[in-house]
Amino acid sequence: MKDKPERKTKSVTKQVWEWDTLNDLKAIWMREKSDITEREYNDFYKTITKDNQEPLAHTHFNAEGEIDFKAIMYIPQETP
Repeated sequence: MKDKPERKTKSVTKQVWEWDTLNDLKAIWMREKSDITEREYNDFYKTITKDNQEPLAHTHFNAEGEIDFKAIMYIPQETP
């Protein structure tokens, strides 16, 4: 009886990507206006502008048309 020759196998490397969500919080401008407190608006303003005063006013709005976006616009207490 003859010995069967061993079949040569080919090893294939498969790359797998696993993603972990580090931060599942929405950006403040993406959240609903009713869910955001005045303090959160003021803290966000101070963070992005490095200003120690609170803003004079702010508006949180959605624009819809050819391009849709959400934004917050702040008016500072003093001009820079």
